[in-house]
Amino acid sequence: MDIKELRILLQKYYNGETTLKEEDILKKYFIENPDIDEEFQAEKEQFVMFDRAKKQEVPIKDFEKDLEKLIDNQKVIYPVFRSNKTWMKIAGVAASILIIFGIYNSIKYFTGKPEYKDTIDDPRIAYEETKNALLYISEKLNYGTKELNNISKLNSGVQKLNTVSRLDQGLGKLQLLSKLPEKEKSNNNNN
Repeated sequence: MDIKELRILLQKYYNGETTLKEEDILKKYFIENPDIDEEFQAEKEQFVMFDRAKKQEVPIKDFEKDLEKLIDNQKVIYPVFRSNKTWMKIAGVAASILIIFGIYNSIKYFTGKPEYKDTIDDPRIAYEETKNALLYISEKLNYGTKELNNISKLNSGVQKLNTVSRLDQGLGKLQLLSKLPEKEKSNNNNN
C-alpha cells in the first residue's frame, strides 16, 4: 500500500468515515507488515492491540455469580463516634472560664459607668447653650438643601406642559370626526 493511500485511509478512519472493508485493509496492513515507518508505529500498536483483544475470551459463564459474591462479601464500615471524656472535661472548663469572664466584664461595665453631671448651674445659660448648639446643627443640615431650590424651576416647566393635555383632548375629538365618513360609506353601500 502506498503511503499517500495509507494517510488518506487513516484520516478517514479517525474521522469515522471508513467502511468495514477499509478498516479490514488497515488492520491487515498493520498486522501483517513487520516493517512500517516510524510515523505509523502508534497506529500499528493500536491495531495489534485490537486484534489481541478480539481473540481473548471473557469468562461470561460464572461472571454474574462471581460479581454477586464480591458484592455480598463486601463489608460496610460505619463511622464510629467515640466520646472522649478528656475533651468533655476540657470543654467544661473552657465554658466555665467564659462564664466567669462574662460576669466579671458585666459587673465592671455596669458599676464603672460615671454619672453625668451638669456643667452649668444656671438653667437660662444652659438653655441658651443648647439653643446655640441646635442652631449650629440646623445650619449644617440646611446647607445641603440649597441646591434643591433649582427643582422649583423644573416644576414650573412641567406645569407649562399641562397645556399639551388640552391639545391631546382636541385630537381625540378629531378622531371622532374621521369616523363620520366611514359611517356615510357604509350607509351608501347598504342603499
